[in-house]
Amino acid sequence: MGRKRPQYSPSVERPTFRKHERLSGRKLIEQVVREGVVVHRPPFRITGLSVTDENAYPIRIAFAVPKRRLPRAVDRNRMKRLMREVWRLNKQRYVEHCREGMSCYALLVAFQGRTTMPYAVVEDKMIPALDRWMEQNG
Repeated sequence: MGRKRPQYSPSVERPTFRKHERLSGRKLIEQVVREGVVVHRPPFRITGLSVTDENAYPIRIAFAVPKRRLPRAVDRNRMKRLMREVWRLNKQRYVEHCREGMSCYALLVAFQGRTTMPYAVVEDKMIPALDRWMEQNG
C-alpha cells in the first residue's frame, strides 16, 4: 500500500547525500570562507576551495542560510532541505567532472534571498551557479 520505490539498475548509482560527502569541521569551513573563490549568482553565493585529501569524496559541500536573511527557523530549514535535494539529484555530473580531473573541492553554498522559494526555482537558480563555479575553477 505504501509508496513504490524506484528501481535502479546496477550500473546507475542511487542519488544519495551521505555523511562523507558533507563539508564539516570548523577549521576547513573557515579556510574555505577565508581563502576560497566566490561565485555570486543571486540568490546563491558559492565559495569553493581546492583541497588535497586523497581519501576524501571529490566534492564535499555544506549549505548555509543566514538567520539575518530568514529569521524563522522553519524557513531556514526548508531552504536548506531544498538546496540539499537539488544537490543530491544533480551532483553526479559535478562528481564525474572532478574525478576526470583528479581534483577535490570543498564548497559552501549560502542562500542570500529574503524569502523561501519553491523547488523548481531553487533548482533553476542553483544549477547555473554551480556550473559557473565549475567553469571558473574546475
